Amino acid sequence: MRRVKRKKKRKEAADLLQGLARIIDARLNGDSKVENREWGFALLVFPFGDAAEPRVMDYVSNADRLNMRVLFKEQLARLEARIQDNEPSDIM
Repeated sequence: MRRVKRKKKRKEAADLLQGLARIIDARLNGDSKVENREWGFALLVFPFGDAAEPRVMDYVSNADRLNMRVLFKEQLARLEARIQDNEPSDIM
């Protein structure tokens, strides 16, 4: 039963994300065609819970999957370096 509720929640979140993505893209890029966009974005959502339990983060973006993979890897490297250097983190 929990699995069914979780699946329904993820579907609802995905539908909401798609709507938000259209709004965000329109605000950032107006009615520019895909090839003329100036700004890319990603909106991430995830369930709160025990960090030891497996969770799934969903995202929506106006960028293609390859660009998002590169961006996620670059950002992860920055975050890991910041944590390793014991610098103050703006992540909460």
